[in-house]
Amino acid sequence: MIKYIGSIKNLYDASNYLNDETQKELLDYVKSTNELFTKTIKAYDENGEAFIIPSLDLGVPNSVQRLAGGFATGLLVFWNSQTPIIPVDTTVNICTSSIFELSENISPYFTKKYIEKIKDHFIKDSVTFNFEYSNHFMVLCKSNTKYYLVLHSSANNFKNSFLGLYPNPQTWLYGRIKMSYSKDKNRYLRYIIDEDATIFAKIAKLLKEQNIYYHQEFAKLFCKDICTIKNDFTSNNHYYMPSENSVAIGTFIESAGTIVPIFSNAGLPICRFKIGHSENYMIDIDGETKYIIPHGWGQEFISPSKVNSTIYNSEASLYVGTKRYDVNPDERFPSSEVRVRKNITWDNILKSGILNGEVHEWLIPIISYSKKTSQHQDEIRKYSFYI
Repeated sequence: MIKYIGSIKNLYDASNYLNDETQKELLDYVKSTNELFTKTIKAYDENGEAFIIPSLDLGVPNSVQRLAGGFATGLLVFWNSQTPIIPVDTTVNICTSSIFELSENISPYFTKKYIEKIKDHFIKDSVTFNFEYSNHFMVLCKSNTKYYLVLHSSANNFKNSFLGLYPNPQTWLYGRIKMSYSKDKNRYLRYIIDEDATIFAKIAKLLKEQNIYYHQEFAKLFCKDICTIKNDFTSNNHYYMPSENSVAIGTFIESAGTIVPIFSNAGLPICRFKIGHSENYMIDIDGETKYIIPHGWGQEFISPSKVNSTIYNSEASLYVGTKRYDVNPDERFPSSEVRVRKNITWDNILKSGILNGEVHEWLIPIISYSKKTSQHQDEIRKYSFYI
């Protein structure tokens, strides 16, 4: 069961979301992906169907390959099919947001030397440390008299390894990928079926808890001997497979009453949002009612243009306007072309018609460690916000 904003017709209406130029272009593009995915499923199950449901923060992924394959960030991809099937350019991985309440302010320990010490411990155990990669981070926050350690990172161990779920040449699934095309041959969809899809879903299920445990162990090690972690902590995945026939790409799929963090931009407050009951914008996954909640403000194209992808002579290309991008697992949109949304406010997010609930707490950043601060110790201090 899926309940949309009034009707399915309104699902791809930008005025129901943040309504910027990037979302207008991406909604048209994702709608075409939905049609192609449904067509692909029906080749194996005439009663099958796909539902690609945008979240409020629908935006541009960092990965060119994901967008070229038909999928943006800020989506729930959901399908019904008697034949197991997985669209591989959802580029499934596990990304988690965790919040730990601390007994005191630990900002003196946010130094390059101390963080590298913790990092080395995990690397020695062959665990990927990636708080300084992509849009990931660790940040110390304050709310009234409370202090929090907030973590945001992915389980990179299974991204590009042999058992990984990314459609990269070194992973087990790469040689088993099938393709379907739109009628005009201007769009493609890559997927795996049958036993391969079943194995894929089982691996994804095993990974759902892995990154949550990693965050918990990291926080324990980081705080050891310097502070106490209170028992009231939360961890929520926003990039994973909620079920064997769904993929959440940068969005929370949670029950009413759950408290999730909605991020914004560096230095801005983090909203801990408590999901409310609603008859709108919800989905039934394995018999449980879930709500689709944004995990941030999302990214926009600095100069939005029509998005399209194609394969010509076996070579995939992505076009944004007239600009062409090569499609490979390592290609990323440069910061000169993509940014966190600039012309929105918290009112745009919290007062939208599709977000039902209330602000539980505001977390004010004190100091952070991320891609921008990982090079030099003095840059961590440079990116201190409210010390």
